[in-house]
Amino acid sequence: MLEVFQELQSALNLILNFSKDFIFPVIRTWWWVVPPFLLFGPAKSLLLWWRQELAFKEREYVMLEIKLPRETLKPIKAMEDVFSTFYMIATDQEPGSGSFKLREKWIEGVTSFYPSISLEIASFEGETHFFIRMETTYRDWVETAIYSQYPDIEIVEAKDYVELVPQDIPNDKWDLEGRDWILAKEDCYPIRTYEDFETGTEPKEEKRVDPMAKLLEGLSALEEGEQVWIQILLADPETMKPGKDWIKEGEKIRDKLAMRPGPEPGPKSIPEKIISIITGGGVEEKKEEEEEKFLPPEMKLTPGEREVIKGIEKKISKPGLAGVVRLMYLGKKNVFFKPNLGLPTSFLVNFNTGNLNRFAWMRQTTTKVKTTLQWMNKRKAFIRKRKMFRNYKKRFFPLFPSKGGVSIFNLEELASLYHFPSSIVAPAPFVPRVEAKKGEAPPELPGE
Repeated sequence: MLEVFQELQSALNLILNFSKDFIFPVIRTWWWVVPPFLLFGPAKSLLLWWRQELAFKEREYVMLEIKLPRETLKPIKAMEDVFSTFYMIATDQEPGSGSFKLREKWIEGVTSFYPSISLEIASFEGETHFFIRMETTYRDWVETAIYSQYPDIEIVEAKDYVELVPQDIPNDKWDLEGRDWILAKEDCYPIRTYEDFETGTEPKEEKRVDPMAKLLEGLSALEEGEQVWIQILLADPETMKPGKDWIKEGEKIRDKLAMRPGPEPGPKSIPEKIISIITGGGVEEKKEEEEEKFLPPEMKLTPGEREVIKGIEKKISKPGLAGVVRLMYLGKKNVFFKPNLGLPTSFLVNFNTGNLNRFAWMRQTTTKVKTTLQWMNKRKAFIRKRKMFRNYKKRFFPLFPSKGGVSIFNLEELASLYHFPSSIVAPAPFVPRVEAKKGEAPPELPGE
């Protein structure tokens, strides 16, 4: 036993001497080589963030408020035609290539996934307003698209309402709660749209069911000092999800659900043929082939499976944009009631389906924090609230400056989420309306 202890002690002394004579001197001399490798990733992200921040400051944006007329009987489908113009704006980004692309990204801070259009609904103490924010370059496109479908609407330039509240929320007087929402399943699975809410093909507006009615009525219950902000950020799907074709992925999922046969297998080898004859596999295969010919795949589908396939085919048949829905509830602390975030959340729940798709909030950005380290929850929630407010103000995607954190919505889904309701759906107490649209004087009037 003593000999074993002496051998262990001698081995330990050998290791200590080796560390003292070789390892420690190497660490003292070359320690500076390791930190660059460890800090490369964070430094790259901070550099990209910094350059893009500078580039965004050089861009000019305009906030347009949409003032609804006293009466409008336009169907929700009219908004789908407006979104076709928004699709052209979002995909009107042509990044460079090669070395020029690298210089654009890392030196000039140019990025093509910054939202070209932000659709927003804001309720201030129960009074709801509709806004659209875009680069000034595309203002004429947006106004022309809206006026072509809603000629009685009035569009005016407005100040950014985010700047009308303290910029350091949460603070001693104000608090907020927020969520970023994306689709829970693959992008090809649709949510409910306005066609699912309407009673058949009823042309009369008063007999339709508008999913926005519940939202506007709930927002009208906000008290003094309370606000709810809704933001839908849109961008080009090819730049937000590079290398992923959501239409082709939808076709693959559709074919799999429809039990369509894949590519035909190649010819069997001689050993496989012999084994198949001995085990009787050839006979079984022939029986299966006869059964498949007798009963086509579409006859094997349940009604629910047919509905899913039909929904996927309908969604991928229309253009789509990458987007995320951001909900925020703000209020002064003397009236702040956290469950009021459920007012806009219930609006999104209307579009959920059990067998197709639904909305789900992103856990990495939500201001609702609950971890095993209880003493860190309050601080972590404070940081996330500040970031949520900043992302809303800057119109940043949830994972900025990285890509991702978005889902693909086609034009029909976007029109269902954001459209201009009629006076029957949203009476004057809910949404302020203009009595008459301002127009120019007739040209036949005599001059002064």
